[in-house]
Amino acid sequence: EDNLFDGNIGAALHALDAGGGNRIEGNEVNGIPIDPNFDSDGGFLFESSSDNAIVRNRMTQTGDAGILLTLGSHRNRVEGNVLTATGDAGVTVEDSDGTEIIDNVSHIGSDAGVVLSAANDSVVLDNDVRFNPTGVDLENSSGNRIEGNDADGNDGTGIEIGDGSLRNHVVDNDASNTNADGIVVQGDALHPLTGDPLDGNVIAGNRANGNLSDGIVADAGHRLEGNAAHHNAGWGIQAEAAGGDAGVIDGGGNTASGNGELLQCE
Repeated sequence: EDNLFDGNIGAALHALDAGGGNRIEGNEVNGIPIDPNFDSDGGFLFESSSDNAIVRNRMTQTGDAGILLTLGSHRNRVEGNVLTATGDAGVTVEDSDGTEIIDNVSHIGSDAGVVLSAANDSVVLDNDVRFNPTGVDLENSSGNRIEGNDADGNDGTGIEIGDGSLRNHVVDNDASNTNADGIVVQGDALHPLTGDPLDGNVIAGNRANGNLSDGIVADAGHRLEGNAAHHNAGWGIQAEAAGGDAGVIDGGGNTASGNGELLQCE
């Protein structure tokens, strides 16, 4: 608690097999090495370390991810941290489940503000992930709730749900004024035999306005409801169909106007 990590070559803090109620709070990490001939590493690295709290820390200019939870680091809470100019994502969770990522600020990183990779049953809530290559990025991660995040103004997509990511709820987020798409959901969610929708993601109540490409893009089998997609350079909502049959599930309440494509939705 309340430590200064300044100019370390390795990770500022490395927790290995450290589970059971550890609390990392109020620390400051400056990743710029004292010796300019060396590069810094990440901020906090947790490996096989579960049930810990990482709260209200500040870090900048780390050479790798600001906070990395990996190798079965389950049920950790990452809350109220401020991460600036990290050398990778602000917060990355890999091969670890049940993480709570709440009310963090992650700006101008080299990767997304928050990345979930093979990370399931987690919550990404009320984070400020503006001004990154991507705001929130899911890769092969399922059963997560992505809610109330501000992913405006990113260089790439605001929120990206990658192929192999299923049963996620993406609710009440802002993904506007990016240099690409607002929200993208990749990969069909269809039964392999019947072609019926199966285990799709729910995209509900989000705002995807003023993006330089499309507002919302989703492949077949996912559900869109109550989203707003206005004044994007391309489509408001681009909903893909699989083989011309099954497509995106329209849950109603979606609105699109003033977009570059005159039909507004596809």
